[in-house]
Amino acid sequence: MKSIQKILVPTDFSPSSSQAFSYALWFADRVGASIDVLHVVYPGTDVMDFPALAASVTKVQVESAQVVMQAFTDEALTRLQATSQLENVPVVRPIIEIGTPATLISSMAKDLESDMIIIGTDGEHSRLEIAFGSVTTAVVSRSEVPVLVVPGQIAAIQIKTIGYATALEESDPLHIWQASQLLSPFNAFLKIVHVRVDYDEEKSIDLPALETFLAGKDLGKQVSFHEVPDDNIEEGLEEFVSTHKIDLLVMYSPKRNLFERLGHRSITRRMTLFSDVPLLVMK
Repeated sequence: MKSIQKILVPTDFSPSSSQAFSYALWFADRVGASIDVLHVVYPGTDVMDFPALAASVTKVQVESAQVVMQAFTDEALTRLQATSQLENVPVVRPIIEIGTPATLISSMAKDLESDMIIIGTDGEHSRLEIAFGSVTTAVVSRSEVPVLVVPGQIAAIQIKTIGYATALEESDPLHIWQASQLLSPFNAFLKIVHVRVDYDEEKSIDLPALETFLAGKDLGKQVSFHEVPDDNIEEGLEEFVSTHKIDLLVMYSPKRNLFERLGHRSITRRMTLFSDVPLLVMK
């Protein structure tokens, strides 16, 4: 499993993206990665009937963004260093691009050869966002690398206990091993959980079989397996996270074609929008 060497952090300079950047700095310090901080400027679409004016407006927006970007990165670095949360300051590269965030973030991750995207979410979402998604859910859906979603309000920046939500698919042992290798620098406890609902289809494997299969594998400090009965998967996961004091929840999100996405009730999307702890979506 490739180690994390480059992290892409999209920002709109909001408080939630500031929290995500602080988390990314701490995370990058622990894994020895550099950070590309990306801000996307929308082109001057309100004056597109006048191309010269539109270009002028966009130029001003870019110049303003460069100033704000400097203050944004300096403030986060100063705050974390003052609280002794950084052992080694990661290399930070600011990037300003023009376009639409949902499309550009994923393409920039490819161009920059990023190993992970860390992005914030504010936890306040309209019905349209819940139905069709936000920039964050679009990034999670389109990204080809793991995406770590950081809520705007988290109790502490730490990874002592990791929860892995398993769907009990045949490929889950591989995905669990990949996640454990990716997060091995944190030497955290790993709790593997399956939320069992009444409408569950027959699974390829069951939790005891998964535990037997993974026995003896190097998955970290200590591994435990848990089954949670609940009529609602999201609520079951939220209860598990709270009860077991999970610092980071991990889920695997398979790629689906258009027709599969239209008919699929995405647990990952809803957890992306509403999780109270950082959520790592493996790819």
